[in-house]
Amino acid sequence: MPRDVLFIHPGKRSAEYQGLARELTAVAPPAWTALLAQQARVRGYDAAIHDVNVQGWDDETLRGLLNAHDPALIVIMVYGLNPSASTQ
Repeated sequence: MPRDVLFIHPGKRSAEYQGLARELTAVAPPAWTALLAQQARVRGYDAAIHDVNVQGWDDETLRGLLNAHDPALIVIMVYGLNPSASTQ
């Protein structure tokens, strides 16, 4: 089913947290991605979200996403909410 917008929330916990990623890291919900996707829906666009931290990412996943959604626009949401990271 063709979609107007596919929002992709990237991430790679295994690279960020290394061995701790298997057991000790939480997956934060993609708040800003969800807000923007909902705003697109409110304005009449058909929007979907793919959260890499939850749903995974590889070449096969990418092909599946593009085949399933056939998006007119792909938005890759990159943002940070950690204040100490932005001030260092």
